[in-house]
Amino acid sequence: MTEMQNKQGRTTVLVVDDRESTRLLVRAALEQAGFVVEEAHDGESALSAFLEYQPDIVLLDVVMPGMDGFTTCAEIRKLPGGHSSPIIMTTGTNDIDGINRAYEVGATDFVTKPINYVILTHRLRYMVRAIQNQIALAEQAIRDPLTDLYNRRYFRTRIQEELTRAERDQEIVAVFLCNIDNFKSINESLGHQKGDTVLKAVAQGVLDTIRGYDQVFRWGGDEIVVIVPKFELREDLSPANRIRSRVEGISKMLSLGVDVDVSIGISLFPEHGSNPEALIHQAEQALFIAKKGKSKVQIGEEEYHLNEDTVKAVFQPVVDLNTREIIGYEALTRDLTGELNVFELFNKYNSVGKLKELKGILFKKQIKMAKHLGLNKVFVNADFNLLDYLGPIEKPSGLDVIIEISEVEALLDVKKNLDAVRKWRELGYKFAIDDFGAGFISLPFIAFAIPEYIKLDRSTMLLSVSSDKLKDFLHHLTAALSKYTSEGIIAEGIEEEQELQRMKEIGIPLGQGYLLGRPEEILLEKAGS
Repeated sequence: MTEMQNKQGRTTVLVVDDRESTRLLVRAALEQAGFVVEEAHDGESALSAFLEYQPDIVLLDVVMPGMDGFTTCAEIRKLPGGHSSPIIMTTGTNDIDGINRAYEVGATDFVTKPINYVILTHRLRYMVRAIQNQIALAEQAIRDPLTDLYNRRYFRTRIQEELTRAERDQEIVAVFLCNIDNFKSINESLGHQKGDTVLKAVAQGVLDTIRGYDQVFRWGGDEIVVIVPKFELREDLSPANRIRSRVEGISKMLSLGVDVDVSIGISLFPEHGSNPEALIHQAEQALFIAKKGKSKVQIGEEEYHLNEDTVKAVFQPVVDLNTREIIGYEALTRDLTGELNVFELFNKYNSVGKLKELKGILFKKQIKMAKHLGLNKVFVNADFNLLDYLGPIEKPSGLDVIIEISEVEALLDVKKNLDAVRKWRELGYKFAIDDFGAGFISLPFIAFAIPEYIKLDRSTMLLSVSSDKLKDFLHHLTAALSKYTSEGIIAEGIEEEQELQRMKEIGIPLGQGYLLGRPEEILLEKAGS
């Protein structure tokens, strides 16, 4: 029901009739039945009274001087809150045309004069119960059952309304994406029931810190979203820090024995996006930065402006196994700080939607460095999505560039991938199938593409060391595959002398690995000179 009814526990009825005597009789009957009554004597005053009192029900006479009841009904429906308020029209006859017109302009129901006040009060009470049931069902549909916060589905309705208003009033709207730190370990160490208690306490803590017009939503799992209208940049991070301060007290309040904290990623309308999807995406990126940083709160994604200096490239030699002569180098990626392995590094940028951009920068940087260093051959890792993203680019003259595609990549959409190979080969690039034997067989792609190189996965190489049967199988397989690769098969990850000898016995001519040469960072110094 309306805010007035929630506060008073009584239903407000706006009675609109040009006859004072009728209004007095209706007021007496309805007040005796427990309703709150407000009055209007014509259509114009009815519109003003509706805006002022926001009644729960309107009792509207059809025949009035000036603006009649039909027009008044239609105009009320256009007012804020007017689309959902029940409107009962009163008529002096059972005129079918009049009744039909009443429904056409938006009336909920009608009664005929003379009014039977006993029937009227019962009808209003029934209507109130029906409305209360509808509202209760509607509330259930937009509420999270655990925290009683608004749910994710309702977020879209509210954020769109706020963005429309903010655009009109030229204001800033902030979206806070709050994530409970280490919530998984809380569940595992204290149990899911205690985890639910923590989640409800965090939800209440967020509610305790917000302003009256801010809105809080359960986003899912251990995440809560707050819409902060009229956000002031001069406030900086103070609203977020108030949330963190409130949440930090939960551990002591619940006697948990473990700390409770939240990280918060913030996006701003219109700076970071003009629609809900863009704002949530930006908040997710900011949250990633916040969770790994010390401040725990981040606005936007300033950390992720990528360039060639974002990560570093190193080069590992590819060697002729018989002569130990270096025939080329594979370009590899390393984290500048040394804190993350390659998987963690790529996952970091993938989580903020920047992985493809990063890989594109790396691809170009590695080729550029290889040319600058005077290498004759460089192997660079890529996938077909990246090649499509980059589009065929000119290859430096005097440098063999071999694009390594993992075998699982080659399995997907063979026709499209073969077309991509053709386009890049026209510019002088060569191709290698990487991770061969790791669990996928891309024979159709190999047969039609005939890659310049096939790189045998280390896991398969290790199995051949301990199994003569697999060694013999690989010997025959590589002999057959050599007809479908123009420049050779490379064994990856050779680290022991025994592994090297086994590869020679099988007849694999090329290899790389720590035994033959580690990734050479010293080449980077030469590149910078």
